[in-house]
Amino acid sequence: MVEDLRRLLFFFPIVISTLLMSCAGVLSSRKIVSPFSPDALWSAIETHASRLHTFNGWGRLMIATPDGGFRGMVNITVKMPDSLVMRVEGPLGIDVLRGVIGSNRAFLYYPRDNVAYSGTIQELQESTLLPIDAWSLDVVSAVLGLHSLKDKDPDGITNIEQDGRQAVLRFLDDEEVVVEYRGPVVTRWERRTVEGGMIWEWEAKQFIRKRGLRLPRLVRMTHHLDRQRVTLFYERVKPNVRLERGWSDFKMPAGVDIIEL
Repeated sequence: MVEDLRRLLFFFPIVISTLLMSCAGVLSSRKIVSPFSPDALWSAIETHASRLHTFNGWGRLMIATPDGGFRGMVNITVKMPDSLVMRVEGPLGIDVLRGVIGSNRAFLYYPRDNVAYSGTIQELQESTLLPIDAWSLDVVSAVLGLHSLKDKDPDGITNIEQDGRQAVLRFLDDEEVVVEYRGPVVTRWERRTVEGGMIWEWEAKQFIRKRGLRLPRLVRMTHHLDRQRVTLFYERVKPNVRLERGWSDFKMPAGVDIIEL
């Protein structure tokens, strides 16, 4: 029996090497073909995104504009599809901003000035109260880094470049979307001028897997014409957690000046 064991141990590396070489030959000779048609890709992205019901993320927030910059910490809680609460802290943990977004309306409170603004997302962006113009993207999905393509028509695709890892989709409205098959997830979304100049760009990077979801740790939104950039880096991500009752309640401090836009 001892002799049989020695013989087995002697031949084991040889057998494994042979199997690995055989597999490598099969994989290298097999042509890589994209598993998605546009319609199937739309459905797969939506299916993956629909698995997210709630979200809590904590990390760093960086904002760069022509007038200056900001670095702080942010805590974001979301109940899908469109309810978001955020709290932004500056140096020494000082409250800088508290915000509530629901559907197409938002409420932003700035503790330092004891003033709050209420209006549609578009109105807040036009008033430069939201630091970036993301008018063509769903704000909640943009912040989470989990975009779907439900508002894009597959018939509007003018060109598709595919390989075994991702697809690059170009649309009639001068938008380009990059989809990574793992997930699948959207990793980049950009719009250019007719001449090819960049207008805005959304990116998601450093994906991790949590509870069957691929979520990015890094989300970056850049408006090139206005030279604005917002970067979120999540140090902690918790998808599909139970939200406590009253999670989105916001108690207004006394004497706040509320401005309706």
